[in-house]
Amino acid sequence: MLGVLLSSGRFGMLAKRAVERSSEFSPDALAAIVFSALWVEAFANELLHGFETARDDELTEPLRRLRTMANAADLSARDARLDVKVQVIAASLTGSPFDRGRQPFQDFQLLLRLRNDLVHHRPETVDAVEVEHEGAPLIIPRQLHERVKSLVSRGIIKTPDPKVFYSLVSLLERPQVAQWAFETAARMIRALADALPSEGWRISVLTGQWALHDQPAAGSSA
Repeated sequence: MLGVLLSSGRFGMLAKRAVERSSEFSPDALAAIVFSALWVEAFANELLHGFETARDDELTEPLRRLRTMANAADLSARDARLDVKVQVIAASLTGSPFDRGRQPFQDFQLLLRLRNDLVHHRPETVDAVEVEHEGAPLIIPRQLHERVKSLVSRGIIKTPDPKVFYSLVSLLERPQVAQWAFETAARMIRALADALPSEGWRISVLTGQWALHDQPAAGSSA
């Protein structure tokens, strides 16, 4: 007899606690980004595992279709992408994938890119230009990092001082980024649960997701 242990709820709480700590120690925002993405991945994996191991008579037609599509896409493979898992779940259960240009998937894509930037981090190469500032030459970045532009356009952070070299990591170390990462993950988890065909299944898969009950409080400094 095999037992199944589910840990996604713990990852959600780790993300939530990181958000709360970020107002006092801003580097905890980086932990919030990573654990928020990990929360969604663990939740999606648990969702898929539950349907893959269920008996046919326990599943409605949409859930059997999801199991078939997940097997066809080999979503149990270690290198299966999280965005693909999420889209297969949505398309199988609702008949259409999430719109990539709308919420919650739009912010979710940015969260995944930031998570990948951190966990696969490499030295940053910055295109710089020399300008004159107060009568002296000054080396400044030619343009903002694409991820920073995305955060600024969403109103999550303010536009950085163009006369200062910032690393992407340093700009992510902000309570507002931590709060946004957590809320993005929470919205995606709720969207996945909402795609399920019955209230009973929705309640079942959200059991243990304690981080969804109360929003973490983060600082508001820019």
